[in-house]
Amino acid sequence: MRVWFAGVGEACDPAEINTSLAVEAGGTRLLLDCGFTAAAAYLRTVPQPERLDAVVLSHFHGDHFFGLPALLLQFEVNGRTAPLTIVGPEGLRRIVPAAMELAFGSLLGDLPFPLRLVEASAGMHLEEGSLALTFAAPEHSAPCLSVRVDTASGALFYSGDGRPTPATLELARGAHIVVHESFERSGTTPGHGSIASSLAFARAAGASHFAAVHLRRELRRDQAGIIRAELAAATGLHAWLPASGEAWPPE
Repeated sequence: MRVWFAGVGEACDPAEINTSLAVEAGGTRLLLDCGFTAAAAYLRTVPQPERLDAVVLSHFHGDHFFGLPALLLQFEVNGRTAPLTIVGPEGLRRIVPAAMELAFGSLLGDLPFPLRLVEASAGMHLEEGSLALTFAAPEHSAPCLSVRVDTASGALFYSGDGRPTPATLELARGAHIVVHESFERSGTTPGHGSIASSLAFARAAGASHFAAVHLRRELRRDQAGIIRAELAAATGLHAWLPASGEAWPPE
């Protein structure tokens, strides 16, 4: 399994790309979320970006899906002909065409490649090439889906936005790597996780690796060094605060 952190930032972080991960294993590649600034980052930082098979959207806040029209436009300009699957929560088949129409008018109907829109829900199991996807609902201010990606070499859990729930913990159990939204350093924030709660979540899930993403911009600006040191000192698993453009495992 190979993971590229195209972005790790929250909605309003001027220094970081919106959180977005490319995951590849067994010849299949997914992009998990594609916010305002994520499309250009994916195209710029991930090798052979045209090899993308599917985009999985956790929810419809702009920092998680408003980059999709730009991504589809770039694929059209580059002459893509291979099919592309878009997976997301209920409403996807209405929201994606509406976003495309607002962004680029009739482009959706003119794309030179087949576009498959798949609405997912908690508990659903999907196959995308060599990868298996399963979903659960975290606690967030909008309907959101966490996703588990099972590969032949291990599993990745991605939270999307939101506080952990018993269902997301069950989904994450045994995952090799947990990537969790961690808006605050500690404490509780409605609809969001924290470094402390997400680290505890990863330990409870039995993960070997934990990556904290979507950190509040002021904390990343002022306390990133302290947080990195605390995560490096965590026991029982490898924990870190990735930067936009980072790949895992490192070469």
